[in-house]
Amino acid sequence: MHTAIARETMLDPRFTDSRIGIHRALKPGGYIELTDHDLYPVCIDDTLKPDSPLLSFCDHMVAAGGKMGLDFLVPRDFKNILQDAGYENVTEVTKVCPLNTWPKDQRLKQIGLFQREQALDGLSGIGMGLFTRGLGWSPEEVELFNIEVSSTYHWYSTLIEAEDPWTK
Repeated sequence: MHTAIARETMLDPRFTDSRIGIHRALKPGGYIELTDHDLYPVCIDDTLKPDSPLLSFCDHMVAAGGKMGLDFLVPRDFKNILQDAGYENVTEVTKVCPLNTWPKDQRLKQIGLFQREQALDGLSGIGMGLFTRGLGWSPEEVELFNIEVSSTYHWYSTLIEAEDPWTK
């Protein structure tokens, strides 16, 4: 079973509970794979400065999410959540997931193009919903901030894989 961007789902104990959780959808010997980005990007060079609008956007997302009962940092805990739920052979792999066309490798360059478009398409909606409801910003403040943030950077993605012990 593969999931992507399952942040809030992983906080619901029903998702990983061995009696009612995701393992019920797995065949004997099946695996679960979770793919998500850490909210805070990690750069492979020095292009992401501590005072960048992108990091500020992430800080504001965490603050707004906290006020709304959302935890955007839960992908950092995926491995522990699955281990604590009893899954076996849990591995965590960090992969480069470009957010622009900077890579020389043509496959990564194309992934970066798609990731950039996806991020830019979602930026306005994510910011508008979170920052107006969670932080009390006006729509105009959000749009102006989004213009600052829309520059692109390099970042990594994390992949978690675990074996389901209940279907062996």
